[in-house]
Amino acid sequence: MVKTNTVVRPTPRALDTGVSSTIKRLETQDYDVLDVKFSTNACGKDEDSALVEYCAMIIYK
Repeated sequence: MVKTNTVVRPTPRALDTGVSSTIKRLETQDYDVLDVKFSTNACGKDEDSALVEYCAMIIYK
């Protein structure tokens, strides 16, 4: 069965750290990571706003 895990962080660097640690945890539990999809609500001048979120959806089975 395919599952997903969503990681949301306030900065790209924090997202990278969160995704890496989540993937490592999944792999130690014998899950296979199939794909990672990234998205953000940041655009233009809003990139420094406190409302910006960087997201990743990790797809695994």
